[in-house]
Amino acid sequence: MADPKELLARRLEALKADYRRQLPERIEELRTALAAASAVDDERRAAALVDLRRVAHRLVGSGKTFGLPQVSDGAAPIEQAADAILDGSLALADVDLGSMIDRLNDQGVATAVVPFREAPSSLRPVARAARPEPAAEIGLIWLAGFDEDAERSLSVELVRYGFRTERMAVAALSKEIASRRPAAVLAGFAALLDAGMERWSDPFTPLVAIAADSGIATRLAAVRQGASGFLTPPVDPDQVVDLLDRLLERIDPEPYRIVLVEDDDILASSFIASLESEGMKVDRLADPMQILDVCKTALPDVIVTDLYLPEADGIEMAQVIRQHGGFGDVPILFVSSETNLNRQLAARRLGADDFLTKPLTSDQLVTAVTARAVRHRELRRTMDRDSLTGLLNHARTAARLEREIARCRASGDPLAAAVIDLDHFKQVNDTYGHAAGDKVLRTMARLLLQRLRGSDTAGRFGGEEFVVVLPGADAEAAYNVLDSLRRSFAAIEHVNGDRRF
Repeated sequence: MADPKELLARRLEALKADYRRQLPERIEELRTALAAASAVDDERRAAALVDLRRVAHRLVGSGKTFGLPQVSDGAAPIEQAADAILDGSLALADVDLGSMIDRLNDQGVATAVVPFREAPSSLRPVARAARPEPAAEIGLIWLAGFDEDAERSLSVELVRYGFRTERMAVAALSKEIASRRPAAVLAGFAALLDAGMERWSDPFTPLVAIAADSGIATRLAAVRQGASGFLTPPVDPDQVVDLLDRLLERIDPEPYRIVLVEDDDILASSFIASLESEGMKVDRLADPMQILDVCKTALPDVIVTDLYLPEADGIEMAQVIRQHGGFGDVPILFVSSETNLNRQLAARRLGADDFLTKPLTSDQLVTAVTARAVRHRELRRTMDRDSLTGLLNHARTAARLEREIARCRASGDPLAAAVIDLDHFKQVNDTYGHAAGDKVLRTMARLLLQRLRGSDTAGRFGGEEFVVVLPGADAEAAYNVLDSLRRSFAAIEHVNGDRRF
């Protein structure tokens, strides 16, 4: 199978060829708009000048993107002149836009006929592979590079928290990860260095380094080795589990959802190819008047838009989005050839989160969009989840239950829901303190996350009450799942200092 990066490069190459072929048509659009700008009617003349500026603006941003800097350079003075005419600082009669368009045609179209190898029209970018599911339980932890006593002690504590551990030789890590995938790897850092292991680069399995030396030099070495977490002995089991919870929570199997607003078909195809090659899901629209309807169905993590669009400009569209309660926190990235700093600042002031100047490389676009998508997911997770357990909070759990009830009524499928209440929880708080009680609640939450299916819902309703929603489960199936959870939780021995209960 071809490498995704190679497929992306070939796809972008095909788009460059399409762009070169369509350049004469774009030049003709400029001539048509200029001819219409000679109209006597002020409204028609202004509309034609707006069209002229929009077409020139698209050429400024797309020329360098598709390997034709002379197109960008030739279109820039046309866009600047149209701007000046529209704001009243220049008269149409005082500038020879026709000659500018002729020069752009001579410099751009003439050089655009250079032979260009084209990929098959059926070629489409291949999305990055989805996160592979672990071979066994998602709570599988590999332990590597520890002496027997340290490994045994760590394993016992992790098992109490619902994890499953397996010993792994440091030398076998790289080979085994190719065919098996644990939730995380805990490794003695000195053993990693002694074995000369290459930098850990698996994006789906975090590596936690444990080292006796906690100095900055050792921590920096661990980062360079690819470690996502760092601990020093004696290792507190609660500290290990809390770290694992944070690291595993970052891994989100759902692709980032992007809404792209771009009326230039070829440029939009280029952006889509770049984003989809990294596993993102892209919904594209050319008409900004459809933005709210598309957002309602796409539920985007990021909105990427040009500044100049038909019907409404990007700044106006950003203001409309910010007025809508459901999308007020969605990051908006402007990608435009606009270099006027005041307009860029105005865009940020009126709703944009960032302003990226064309031309953009594929890596620049992907990096900027990914950074915003990650932050948006983290923000939504903070808003939707209980801060102690990481489960859905009361409001989100209730909303999810209502949605599943409506869906199952429509489909006729069974649905089970249950409230879980922890027995004698007040006695735990009274005897061992609220910190110990919090650990018990986190252990219950961890067990729910490990044992339930991806389609199930687990939430904390308040205090020691939890709610689970099991779509497709009848009474017998739900009883079996819940009773298994009850027995597993009852078997866990909780630790509070040197006391166990």
